[in-house]
Amino acid sequence: AVLILSHWRDLLGRREREIRDNRLDSELPELTELQAMAERHVRLDWRKAHATASEAAKEARSSPLVIDASKRFTERFLTPLLLDAPIWRQAYLKPRGYPGDFDLMNLMYEDVSRGMSVFARVMHQLGREERLAATVRDRKEFLVREIQATVDRHDRQRGDLRITNIGAGPARELEDFLAKSRLESRLVITLIDQDQAALEYAHDKLRRASLSLGNRVDLRCRHVSFKDLLRDTALSEEVRDQDLIYTAGFFDYLPDSIATTLLTRLASLLRDQGRLLVGNAVDSTHVKWVPEFVLDWEMVY
Repeated sequence: AVLILSHWRDLLGRREREIRDNRLDSELPELTELQAMAERHVRLDWRKAHATASEAAKEARSSPLVIDASKRFTERFLTPLLLDAPIWRQAYLKPRGYPGDFDLMNLMYEDVSRGMSVFARVMHQLGREERLAATVRDRKEFLVREIQATVDRHDRQRGDLRITNIGAGPARELEDFLAKSRLESRLVITLIDQDQAALEYAHDKLRRASLSLGNRVDLRCRHVSFKDLLRDTALSEEVRDQDLIYTAGFFDYLPDSIATTLLTRLASLLRDQGRLLVGNAVDSTHVKWVPEFVLDWEMVY
C-alpha cells in the first residue's frame, strides 16, 4: 500500500506541476481529465492492496502484541500518505475529540471533490468509497424511509408525533425528510448529542428545511454527555411517549453492559406501538483494516 500510494502521489504530483507550469489561466481542464483518469487506476491498485491488508489484519488479531505492532507500523508509514485528503485527515486526527464526528459525516455524505492536489482529491473520493463510509449514506436513506413510515402510521387523535435521535450528529436524514415532507400532525423532534457544535449545525439545517411547514415542527436540542445519558432523569421525563427513538452509530462505541442498560431505558420511553431503531456496524473482513489499523478508530462491532 505504501509503494502504491507513494508511486501515484509522486507521478500525479509531477504531472500536475507540468500542467500548471505550462498554463497561465486559472481554469485547467487538463487537471480534471487527469483526476478522472487517475481515479480509475488508483482505485484498482488501492483495492488490491486493501484486500491483501485486510486478510493480514485478520491474521494479526491472533496476538495483542502483533496487533499493536501492526497498528504502529501502519500509522508510521501508510497513514501520513493519506492525510492530504480531507476525509482521511478528519477521520485520523479527530479534531473534535471523538471519532466519527459530524464534520466527518458530512464529508462522507457530500459528493464533492476535495483536496489541494489531484492525488489528494483522488484519495478523498476513495475514502468516501470505504465500506463504512458508503454505508453511512445507505443508512441515511434507510432512516428517511423509517421516519416517513412513522409519520404515515401516526394517528392524529393521539396528539403530537414525537421522534428522538440519540447521538444526532448532523441529522441529515431529518433534514432530507423535512425538506420533502407534507406533515398533517405537529412533529416534535428531539436531538441529543454530546457535541454542542453538532447540535448547532443540525438545528440550523433542520430549521431551514422545515420553514415551509410553519409551526408544525417543534425542534428541541439537548446537549448531554453520553456518560450522563443514563443518569439524566429530567431528560427521560422530557422524551417520554416517543413514537420513534433511533440512534444510528452511537452503539458502535458502547460495551455490552452499557448498551443493554441503555436499550432497556430507551424502550421504556416509547408509547404503545412506538419503535426503537438501533444501528451498529457489522464485522466483516474488508471493514476493519482501515478504521483500526490506518485511522486508529476502534468500534464495537
